[in-house]
Amino acid sequence: MTTPGTRPPVETKTKAATGATFVAGLALWVLQKYVFKTEAVPDVLSSWIYAVAPAVIAFGAGYWAHHTYRPDLQPPQQQPGADVFLPPATGDVKIITPPGQT
Repeated sequence: MTTPGTRPPVETKTKAATGATFVAGLALWVLQKYVFKTEAVPDVLSSWIYAVAPAVIAFGAGYWAHHTYRPDLQPPQQQPGADVFLPPATGDVKIITPPGQT
């Protein structure tokens, strides 16, 4: 748990996607300045690149970044006799067992 008045760290995946969006913006600026200023690239293609490139780059960076370890979160616990993993109980929980098991 975090102490009162402090925040948990920003997750690595969030930082990676944010930084990648910034880099995508710089890459698009370079494309606009040096590649798209001529009529060699159709307007439809350049508009699709402006729309899709930042999303693809940010998604890729977030997907391949490592997870941030959070010691304040408990791992899921497997309940006895159940075939599914459940998060830690936080109240009245009914455990459902598969048919044929007691």
